[in-house]
Amino acid sequence: MPIVPITADTFDEALSDHELLIVDFWAQWCEPCKQMNQVLEKLLEKRPELVIGKIDIDAEKELAEEFQVKSVPRLMLIRHKIVLSDETGLMAEGPLLDLIERAEAIKEDDLDKIREGIEKEQ
Repeated sequence: MPIVPITADTFDEALSDHELLIVDFWAQWCEPCKQMNQVLEKLLEKRPELVIGKIDIDAEKELAEEFQVKSVPRLMLIRHKIVLSDETGLMAEGPLLDLIERAEAIKEDDLDKIREGIEKEQ
């Protein structure tokens, strides 16, 4: 699956449509973001079934504010609408692949427990 742009209008749909969504907050002026994009493209060569959504923080200020993005690149791994990983900074392919595999390995019952814990905190 290709890297897809996400906007405020398409964010909820992207979350609903994909069990696992990798969200890349980025900016055109950000050199590490360009390097992160290369890492993501290589990742998709190995794992073409993954869905990577890109959010341009300059164009999508509302989403950047909602997620309190203060530095880019910032990657979030979201599974069943639960943020399982939130990493700021350039990541290498290996560690990113490890994070994805750990997120995929979480059992549904454990996801339910995580969701319950989040709801209690709110």
